[in-house]
Amino acid sequence: MIRLKRMFSTSSKKLLGDKPILQPGVSVGAVKVPQYGTDYTELFQMADQAMRYVKENGKHSFKLYSAKKVSKPAHNGKLDLDSITRVIEEKNDSLNAMWMGKEAFGSVYRYMVRYMSRYHGVAYRVLFTNTLTKHVDDEERSVIMAEFRSCMSSSLRNSDIMMECGENQLFFLLPEIQEYDINHVINRLIAQWKHSPYSENTVVTYECGRVQLRNQAEQDNSETIQTIALVDDVPDELQETSDILTLNGFLVASLHSGKELIAYLHDNKPALILLDLKMKDMDGFGTLRQMRDTQMGADVPVIFLTADTDPEKEAECFKIGGMDFIRKPVVSEVLIQRVKHTIELIQLQRNLAATVERKSQENEKLSLHVVQTLARTIDAKDPYTNGHSTRVAAYAKEIARRCGYTEREQSEIFMMGLLHDVGKIGVPDSIINKKGKLTEEEYKVIQSHPKVGANILEYIEEMPRLSEGARWHHEWYNGSGYPDHLSGDEIPEQARIIAVADAYDAMSSRRIYRDIMNQEDIRREIRNGRGTQFDPVFADVMLQMIEEDKEFKMREIK
Repeated sequence: MIRLKRMFSTSSKKLLGDKPILQPGVSVGAVKVPQYGTDYTELFQMADQAMRYVKENGKHSFKLYSAKKVSKPAHNGKLDLDSITRVIEEKNDSLNAMWMGKEAFGSVYRYMVRYMSRYHGVAYRVLFTNTLTKHVDDEERSVIMAEFRSCMSSSLRNSDIMMECGENQLFFLLPEIQEYDINHVINRLIAQWKHSPYSENTVVTYECGRVQLRNQAEQDNSETIQTIALVDDVPDELQETSDILTLNGFLVASLHSGKELIAYLHDNKPALILLDLKMKDMDGFGTLRQMRDTQMGADVPVIFLTADTDPEKEAECFKIGGMDFIRKPVVSEVLIQRVKHTIELIQLQRNLAATVERKSQENEKLSLHVVQTLARTIDAKDPYTNGHSTRVAAYAKEIARRCGYTEREQSEIFMMGLLHDVGKIGVPDSIINKKGKLTEEEYKVIQSHPKVGANILEYIEEMPRLSEGARWHHEWYNGSGYPDHLSGDEIPEQARIIAVADAYDAMSSRRIYRDIMNQEDIRREIRNGRGTQFDPVFADVMLQMIEEDKEFKMREIK
């Protein structure tokens, strides 16, 4: 009533001036709907009676119709249409939003979408998340969330429906609400919660979007609605920017500070962040730095909103990782085009990165197949070493894994293991398959295979270290190996790993001159070679693997 009187006074002054000859006034009679019925004629008569009471008692006032309740007549088991309607409408039910479980909510939601699709209605869906900013016990948490649910429910219409999803999230369906009103409704709900004493230690964020109707879905089934996190501590500017984005089809999470943004990013990943540069508690630069430091939304693109024209500030925007900046006051068309172009650019970059990664994996698989084929060809020269290269590669990779190598480094050493004997291509089969003792000249030919292998592999530019395993896997830790008599750390680490893996497989496989050695003898040989033939660290890892292999599975299988 006070608001009506104020509006009437303002309008009358515009029409009659500040000092009218006759003092205007307004008399109002009102009636509650649907408490007193749903029939227009009946309600009009009630409101007229209430206004007549005002006029008879001095005018310029307000009266709500009231009447004594009349007991319902007996109906003998039969109800008329109006009676049934009153029962269904539950006229004495709460005026709050309808609270529903997930199953009932889903049924109502689907029905309303069908109804609005047919009759061109409009509805919005809103997801509120209430995040606690300090630790509380379970009982206090329950009290806060119960108060939040009650506050939201009592602040909505009884035609709105709501559902709890998660311990701190509420989902609303708001029918028959227009685009230009939705943000006002949301801000009113948030403001209502801030009046609660329980709101002090919470941060409320939201996502909002128009319900996609069936006919819209058929037209837009290839489009994904993008969520934008909008951060601005000036309410009017936040509202204006949010309205522009919402009207252009974006979901908007409106936040009032950098602190609220960090909390929001714990559970959400928007397509883009619009970040005000000048804010009281933490400015835009500080907010972005904290995002990067805490890895909260570290890969989400950021556009700064600023009224500052300082070129140094503009340079700083890009220096700390901003994608773009937009001048305030915001120009609608500029805002939308910048936002769309940034999102499209990021999507293109991600798609390109995914394509490159996919192609790289395909190339790696192709390279691995080629290398495995070559390794099998090498092993086929000696029927007593079939599968040797593959087993050496697997053992070397496992040693590397246990020593903390990255997955890429493990893959690299696996490839080096597969090709460590590639130089045997240049050794005649007659020497490799000779059953008797090798002559000195024949042994020199065998000893040449590391250099031959390195010469073959050094031209593979994509893996420049591939040749190291081939050249130095026969070097000894004490310097008495070949071909270059390196010792200790002079021998590349990967070659030292392959050396112990190669020796182990030689002992755990059949040879032309002996059968597979037993596991205890192999363990003793590795232990005796620790610090002389083998790097002590990698020898210890190999010994640990032997110890764990209770069933002696790490060996050649006939």
